[in-house]
Amino acid sequence: MGLTKVKGSVWDSKDNGLGINVKDFGAVGDGTTNDYDAIIAARDYALTNNIALVFPDAVYAFSTTLEFGFQDLKVRAIGEATLKHTGTGIAVSLDAGAVTGNAFRAEFIGFNVEGNANTTDAIFVRSMHHLKLKAKATVACDTGLRVNFAVLSKFDFSCSTNTGTFTKLPQDGIILDQRGVGEQVAYCTFNNIILEGLPRGGQLLGAIGNLFVGGAIEGGGVGLDFGTGSSVNKMIGTDFELNSTADIRISGSSNYNEFYSVDTGLLFYIVAGNANKIFGGQHESVRADAGTENALIHTIVNRNGSGTLAENTPLGKTSVRNNGAGFNYQDTGTYTPLTTAGVTVGASPFLYENTLPYPIELFVSAGTVSQVTFKRGALELVKATSTDMSIYLDPSDECRITYSALPIVNAVPR
Repeated sequence: MGLTKVKGSVWDSKDNGLGINVKDFGAVGDGTTNDYDAIIAARDYALTNNIALVFPDAVYAFSTTLEFGFQDLKVRAIGEATLKHTGTGIAVSLDAGAVTGNAFRAEFIGFNVEGNANTTDAIFVRSMHHLKLKAKATVACDTGLRVNFAVLSKFDFSCSTNTGTFTKLPQDGIILDQRGVGEQVAYCTFNNIILEGLPRGGQLLGAIGNLFVGGAIEGGGVGLDFGTGSSVNKMIGTDFELNSTADIRISGSSNYNEFYSVDTGLLFYIVAGNANKIFGGQHESVRADAGTENALIHTIVNRNGSGTLAENTPLGKTSVRNNGAGFNYQDTGTYTPLTTAGVTVGASPFLYENTLPYPIELFVSAGTVSQVTFKRGALELVKATSTDMSIYLDPSDECRITYSALPIVNAVPR
């Protein structure tokens, strides 16, 4: 893919349009010479003249953080250019402001960012909106990609031990967080994110409404941590496997996240959080320790035959299929793992309230029952005038049983 000189320092690429070639400003690209000054000079020219900054295929060493966080600045690699960080701290930054300030419509496309033992973030993004970023982090850093406040941006990123040897593994492939209160990473698209062989694939600490499509997060400790303040995110078709602690871990106030056709090979773990939904996909083990209204819908569990479904807090379940032995599910495929509970019946008329956070069905049998009523608030309706019946109760619904001979009552979670 060649560059054609148009006029002065302006070059044309058939794929990328007009742009400034950093080599025309003295960048050597031999992986040893410090090209920082040349890159910054080319960047400033590109900003002044409102044209793209172009890096031909080469290895560009630099000793100081490269800052590309400017409105409308397009930074593009021709082929795969490597930006080799030889200094300390952040390697490449797209930062429009720590407290105030925002930039729109910037691009950072096609780069391999190579860190070293003193690199903190290979790529740092803050206050950048409608950004397009396509890059990978290699060799060494603490974090591959850190994003603090971005809206409606597109990311295609990889940090993988399968693309080269790391001399220092990043602790996290990606971290999504807020700049300040209410300034989260919001409604961005993460396409084909690949995070492999890392202690933790990534953390969502302040992420709202983002879409993750495809990709793989595997071969590490925890795949992806959904922390406090990460809600309404959607993940579609991402593969998790060969992680040693958990594939997906949801904790804090992570609410209303949805997972569609996502496959996990070890554990989908809901530590806390409410109304998170798993639609389809195959999972070895699913565990819920706290939270309400979390649910499995048309999902396969026990995919490899040695998994568990551990409900320390109840999960809603619709057409959950057991792919091995050990789970008790109905022929319809609806999995009902919670234990039926016997109810201690008090004096007639006995009033029972569903105090659980999920629906139950109350079965009344034996004894001599003259009337069973359903009660919701001030409304009370006659359900039956004899024994051997059942009544469905949502949370806080009540049932009144009038009898002359003690009946048997059992509560079955639904």
